[in-house]
Amino acid sequence: MRVHGSLVVVMALSLSIQSTSDLNHPSLAQSAARWLDALNNNNAKAATAYYSEDAITFAPYSHTTVGRTGILSNWESSFADRNSSHPMTIDSVVADTAGELGYVTGGWKAIWVDDAGHHEMNGKYLAVWRRQRNQRWEIVALSGAAFL
Repeated sequence: MRVHGSLVVVMALSLSIQSTSDLNHPSLAQSAARWLDALNNNNAKAATAYYSEDAITFAPYSHTTVGRTGILSNWESSFADRNSSHPMTIDSVVADTAGELGYVTGGWKAIWVDDAGHHEMNGKYLAVWRRQRNQRWEIVALSGAAFL
C-alpha cells in the first residue's frame, strides 16, 4: 500500500509541474488566438511578436515580405488607414504529434473606403507555426488567398 501512496504523490507532482509548464508555454491554439486578438485590435507590434525573425508572408495583391521588421511595417501600414479594417477568424488549429510544427487556417476580410466608395474582399489564410527552443510558438510562413 505504501508503494501506491508514493506513486500517487509522484503522479500528483508531475501533473502539477505539467500545469505550470502549460501556463508558461502556451499551446498552439492559445498562441494563435492571442495573435489573432492582436491583429483584430490593430496592434501590429503585439501581432508581429508571434512571427519568427525569418518569417515569410505571401499576401494577396501584395509583395512577399521576409523578416519580422518588414512584416511589422506591413501591418502598421494596414492599420494606419482609419477607413479600413481587417478582421480575421480561426477555422482550425493542427499540430504534429511531436508538437514541433503546426498550422492554423482561417478566414480574413479587408474592408476599406476610398474616393471610389466602399470595398470588401475576403479570403482564407494558412499560417505555419514552429515551436522554438524556448517552447514558444512562432509563425514561420503566412499565406493568404483572396476570393474574387
